[in-house]
Amino acid sequence: PRKILKANIISYNSAMSACEKGQQWPSALALLKGLKQNSLQPSSISCNAAIAACGKGQQWQRSVSLLHEMKRQKITPTVVSYNSTISALQGFHQDGLWQLALGLHGEMQNQSLSPDTISFNATITATGAASQWQQCLGLLEHMEAHGPKPDVVAVNAAMDACKHSYNADIWPWALQIFSGLCVHGELRPDAVSFNTAASACERGSDWEGALRFLFEARSRGMTTPISYKTVVAACERASRWQQALALLTAMQDAGHEVEFTAYRAVLLALCVGERFSEALALFRE
Repeated sequence: PRKILKANIISYNSAMSACEKGQQWPSALALLKGLKQNSLQPSSISCNAAIAACGKGQQWQRSVSLLHEMKRQKITPTVVSYNSTISALQGFHQDGLWQLALGLHGEMQNQSLSPDTISFNATITATGAASQWQQCLGLLEHMEAHGPKPDVVAVNAAMDACKHSYNADIWPWALQIFSGLCVHGELRPDAVSFNTAASACERGSDWEGALRFLFEARSRGMTTPISYKTVVAACERASRWQQALALLTAMQDAGHEVEFTAYRAVLLALCVGERFSEALALFRE
């Protein structure tokens, strides 16, 4: 009987993990409920799968509730439990969520759990979504001083927080973080790093800086459609119609699909520069 019980728990956990991967959070919760109805004690693995499934289904309230329910039922949360719950808070801009993410991060340490790279990345991303750049830099500095060592995901998230700061003068911090990324040598910038740096330049009306980041990314084979659209927007903002038009052509030559936003930015730049014939020709394409 003991082996059957173990097999049943494993079966439930496996099914819930499949629900997580398939983003089927209602099914994961139904399985968790069914496990209890069959007089089986949920394990931390069971709860973690349900928390993660709800998070991937953008049901952050349910993820938080499940974490609290674990503690109420005397099921000890693990680092994975906290990581999945904090990750569920990413991408939302509701008031108080970044404080909740920081609170869960601190609670993990109070429970004698050691936050790992995923913990820090999730917390930095969640706080960065609320433009809390100071908190992001503090977490990044903590990683550098005490570990775990930051990876490119953490660095990119901190850069993004500076770029999106409500204070328009903070965008250069994103470039400083990028410079530190390049200097340390242990980490290498990826396409997201270059795009975020270029976007920060666009925020600061530094079209030449944005162009430099695009050229550097292109030399490393790291350009994406976002790379070009970001720099086109920077040129449009600075009324540099020649560069914007050239970038549109370069984007097409690179095999990237040109979306409406890129065309719109170039058209605006041409109109501001009173290049109406070129704007009309582009509009007719």
